[in-house]
Amino acid sequence: MKKSDVLRELFDEKIIKIINIFLEEPEKHFSLTQTSSIAKVNVATTLRILDRLVKKEIIEITPMGKSKFYKLKQGEKTIALSRLLKKEEHITDFIERIKETPK
Repeated sequence: MKKSDVLRELFDEKIIKIINIFLEEPEKHFSLTQTSSIAKVNVATTLRILDRLVKKEIIEITPMGKSKFYKLKQGEKTIALSRLLKKEEHITDFIERIKETPK
C-alpha cells in the first residue's frame, strides 16, 4: 500500500486535494472559487476546509479589495506536510514530528 493511499484513508480526500493545490504552487494566491474549481469540491465545503487550514496555520488569507485570496503559509508545518504528501518522508517520521509539535 502506498503512503498516499494511507493518507487518503486517514484524512478526508477533499482536504488532501485542496492542500495539494497549494503545495503545487506555494507562491500563488488562489481565490475561493479557483480553489473549489481546481479541487472539484463544492464552494461551501471548500470554504469550510480553507477556514480550518487557516486556523491550523497551513494557509494564510490575503485580502485584496473586497476579495480574499488564499496562499500556502510558509513554515515548519507546511514543510513537513509537503514532504509527507510528496513522498519524501515516511509516515512514522511524520507522526514523530507531530508528537513534538504542541499544537
